[in-house]
Formats: sequence, C-alpha cells, structure tokens
Amino acid sequence: MKRLLFVMMFLSILAGKVNSIDKSELANILKIVINLPELQEYYHIDILPERKPLIIVADEFIQYDLKIKKFGEPIIFMDKAEIKRKSIKAYLEIMNFEMVNNIAKITLNYSIEGLIIDVILIKENGFWKVKESKLIEK
Repeated sequence: MKRLLFVMMFLSILAGKVNSIDKSELANILKIVINLPELQEYYHIDILPERKPLIIVADEFIQYDLKIKKFGEPIIFMDKAEIKRKSIKAYLEIMNFEMVNNIAKITLNYSIEGLIIDVILIKENGFWKVKESKLIEK
C-alpha cells in the first residue's frame, strides 16, 4: 500500500511538471521543430496532399488547444484512439519532451516515414534556438 501511495505521489509530481510548462513556450518549441529545414522533405505535401493538415498526437505533452499552423492550416491534435479509429497513417507523435531551465529536448516519431527526430533547443535572449537536431531513418 505504501509503495502504491509513493508511486501515485511521484506520478502527480511528474504530471505537475508537465502541466506547468507554459503553453506558449511549448507552442514555440513545437513550431521550430516541425519547421526544421531537414524535416520538410519527409512531409511530401507536394505529392501527397492528403497529409495536410499536419496531425500531432495529443497526450500528456501536447494538449488540443495549442494554436499552431503548418502548410497554411491549423495543426490538428487528436488522441491515438481517434487516429486509429479514423485509420490515419501520417501523424507526428511526441515520444519524449524534457525541459529544464533554458534547455529543451524533444523526440518525435513520424512513423509513416520511419523517422525519429531528436532535437535539443536552447533559450537565448528570450528565443528558442536549435542547438542540435538529428533525423534517424528506421
């Protein structure tokens, strides 16, 4: 019983940290990441227009109410159950998101392209900048 209580306390603390991230900060980071120059060729919007609008999995990192555009259209956030129900194949999923002080690390999966995107950003003079990005094809 004590172990269960400890786990529940730990999870509530962790959830508090995730929820305490400012939505505008998260939106700014996400905008930078989805617009990485080296990522653009994987969207294939020119030959696969059905990949528009961009869909991102909404979960503990990302909520539905972020206002971000890509390809001139608002990004759609939906949970995995809805993505599965609608048989959507092209979507970005955030696998990991960590932010400590002025450093953020985000890992995304674009499974339709077999792509993992790892990005480290640093906030300098009030603006987020990419320090390092790596695209890994599976």
